[in-house]
Amino acid sequence: MADSLYELAVVLESERKSDQAEIPARECLARYEKMIPNEWPTFNCRSTLGLILLSQRKYSEAETLLLSAYEGLSQLRGTFAIDIKARVRESLERLVALYEAIPRPAEAAEWKSKLAKLDSPQTRHQPQPAAGSF
Repeated sequence: MADSLYELAVVLESERKSDQAEIPARECLARYEKMIPNEWPTFNCRSTLGLILLSQRKYSEAETLLLSAYEGLSQLRGTFAIDIKARVRESLERLVALYEAIPRPAEAAEWKSKLAKLDSPQTRHQPQPAAGSF
């Protein structure tokens, strides 16, 4: 059910219906936080809800969610068989967008720097764990 709610929220956000997307995103996050509080889908959902709130100009709440999502995803990176680097990148891009919208240029620049570091050759070619290893 949580996965379906997430997909619905993503579709609604892509259609620029952020007011409608907020409801399933919040319900999805509540379910993930109850079932799998420290796993990547929970942090990814926080990032998505943060994006939805950012598009509604609810900056304070968006900031809290986006920072939490980035921190959680960053800590998990490299510990799963799947590569969550794309989710980390999305969180970084959303933080840059947030701080540019507020505007807080110094913080936007800091997050842009982290984004550039993520895409540097050293980070791009890190070995990934074998499938099925956690």
